[in-house]
Amino acid sequence: MCRFLWIVCLSLALAGCAGLSTPAPTVFPTNGPNPLNNSNWNLVLLKGQPFIQGTSITLRFQDDKIYGDLSCNSYAGPFYAHDKQLRLEWLEVTVVGCLPDYLNVQGQAYADALTALILARPGAYRMIKDGSRIQLEILDSNGEPMLVYEAASSSQTGNPSVKP
Repeated sequence: MCRFLWIVCLSLALAGCAGLSTPAPTVFPTNGPNPLNNSNWNLVLLKGQPFIQGTSITLRFQDDKIYGDLSCNSYAGPFYAHDKQLRLEWLEVTVVGCLPDYLNVQGQAYADALTALILARPGAYRMIKDGSRIQLEILDSNGEPMLVYEAASSSQTGNPSVKP
């Protein structure tokens, strides 16, 4: 299979998603040094919708870069997080034809959502602890969650779990 490097440069209208659960979770401050560095996440909601069952989309922040898997493709790019703002400079996405085709559609929707962060320059995010779950929410221009991730456990990643 051939792998091509694709620089994503599209934007989409962003949709909001459902509100937070009750009781209200704790929102952690994200001031100071880059709080996302060396953390691993699994996507649970994409623009308010769960993604295709049996597939996974991951996000890893390491050494001021993001990395991740989109089922059969991968992505990477530099990021900066400070004071509840997340900025992506650019995004590289491999383009391999996935079978079945709906994996391509899902991967493109996710890449488009990340691209919106590049165009927003920067976008807001928040880390939330709700019981034993830690979530990362990347917000759209209206302050609504666009991408929602759960912290990957250390058994999944081999790295320490997120400690907001």
